[in-house]
Parts: sequence; structure tokens; C-alpha cells
Amino acid sequence: MYAMIDTGATHTLITEKAIRSTHHSKFIRTTLQQLYQADGYTPLPHLGLVELTIQIRNIATKILAFVVKRLCTDCLLGNDYLKKYKVKIDNGTNTVSIRLNNIETSIPMEETPASFRLPVTLVNHIYIPPHTHTSVK
Repeated sequence: MYAMIDTGATHTLITEKAIRSTHHSKFIRTTLQQLYQADGYTPLPHLGLVELTIQIRNIATKILAFVVKRLCTDCLLGNDYLKKYKVKIDNGTNTVSIRLNNIETSIPMEETPASFRLPVTLVNHIYIPPHTHTSVK
């Protein structure tokens, strides 16, 4: 399973498809908490919360994650996870380090593929006639 670190995300998220492929088969609770996408306006519907166990080398970590239908990756680690486990991102060495109970471990970051594409949804509908271009704000 792939996880992406998102320093701009408040919460950790996992897709319903990814959660079904693990032993985390049961939601621990539903919640009325509303989530929003990066623009701060577009709602991000979720199905509930699940407690994830994430193993990074010799360190087992736990975090509550919102289960969503779709993401650009299987699991998105948000600031809740990054702060809880004092995650350090070192772009100089291309590594991610995590610390728990005075034990620290590092893993290499993967390069973003050149053909990396993300699904995009506009807040407002816009019509772009054939053979033209426009800027969308």
C-alpha cells in the first residue's frame, strides 16, 4: 500500500478500497465532523473513522483515519500523524524519519513519477469551447 505525506492536510485519510485490502475491516465509529478539500470550501465526504496501524521499519504507529471513497493515493498521512510521531522530512537526503519512545528510524522517499496525474474537480462549472483555452481560478 502506498502512503503520501501531505503537510497541508489536517487529517489522515485512507480510501475505502485500501481499508478493505487490510485487516482493518471495521470502522470504529461514524462522525458528523465535516471535512473540506484544500480550497477550504469543497466538502470531502467520508464514511467514518478507523484506527490504522502503520508499520515503519521497526516502529508500529497508530492513528485515527477518515475513510473516503477516492484519493490520489491509498493513504494520505496528514498533520495529525506528522505531529503525533514527530515526523521529519529531509529533502537533502530524501528521507523521512519517525521517532517513538526514543527510537528513531528513517525510510527513503520515492521519486514522483514524471507521468503523475491527479483528478481535478472545479468548484464552479465552466464551459470551454472546442479549440480554445482558458484560465480557471
